[in-house]
Amino acid sequence: MTAVLGNGKVEALQLHPARFAGAINASPIVIDREAKAERFAADNVIIAVGQRASLGWLPDEFKTERGTIRTDKFGRLGNTNIFAAGDVVQLVWGSRWMVVNAVGDGKRVAFNLDKVLRGEALQPGRFPLT
Repeated sequence: MTAVLGNGKVEALQLHPARFAGAINASPIVIDREAKAERFAADNVIIAVGQRASLGWLPDEFKTERGTIRTDKFGRLGNTNIFAAGDVVQLVWGSRWMVVNAVGDGKRVAFNLDKVLRGEALQPGRFPLT
């Protein structure tokens, strides 16, 4: 993504072609800003990034003593509509269940985020996988 477009709210994403510049299809990524950008209509943007958590911006009330994000049973930060999932919540490096738990978190958060966007009640625990 090279830009989020809109007037006071998200209306579209602007994307330029990009390619991996690393030796094995890894970072860094080079964006071709000379190429024509494409626009895709959108009304929400969910940012998902990986590698290492940089949580200096996050208020202490939303952090655990292990340096992860503290979420409630729905995957929210406190009583907000901000959700977090994956290893930034789990941080059990080396655990054989790390990936399974991170994927489960992602499904739970996606399910409940959909509930928020529809104006429906959140649901803890089990949720449909399909």
